[in-house]
Amino acid sequence: LSLSPNSLATSSTYLFKFACDNLTASISIATNGAPQAGLFAVKPLQGKELNDTFSFFATYWIDDDLPLSYQFGYIQYLPTASLAFQSRSEAAFASSILPAGVYKNSYRLDCWVHIYDFLDASSEQETNVTVFP
Repeated sequence: LSLSPNSLATSSTYLFKFACDNLTASISIATNGAPQAGLFAVKPLQGKELNDTFSFFATYWIDDDLPLSYQFGYIQYLPTASLAFQSRSEAAFASSILPAGVYKNSYRLDCWVHIYDFLDASSEQETNVTVFP
C-alpha cells in the first residue's frame, strides 16, 4: 500500500484491511491534527510604539501530542513581512514593545501566534492592537 503525502485527512482514523487467499490482516491508523480550541489575546489593546510593552497570551490550547510550543509575532507593512519576536518555546506568553501600525489602517498592527504540537502540526490565530507613533 502506498499513499501520496498529505492524502489523509487530519485528526482522522483509518482502517486498512488486507486480504490474500484465506489470510486477512487489518491495521488502524490515526492521523495527527493541529492544536485546537484556544484563545489568543494581546494587552493592552492600544499603546505607543517603542514605549509601551504589549503582553501576548495563548491559553486553553489542547492537543494529544504534548508538549505544545508557541511562537509570537506581528505583521509589518511597507514592506509586508511576518516578523517573529519570540522563537518557538513552551512559554504560552511573551512581551514586547511594538512598532507603530500604518496610518492608513488607523495604526492597527496585526499580531499572531503559531501553536505547534510535538509532531509539528500547527494552528495560527491573529488579533490586532492599535500602536500609535
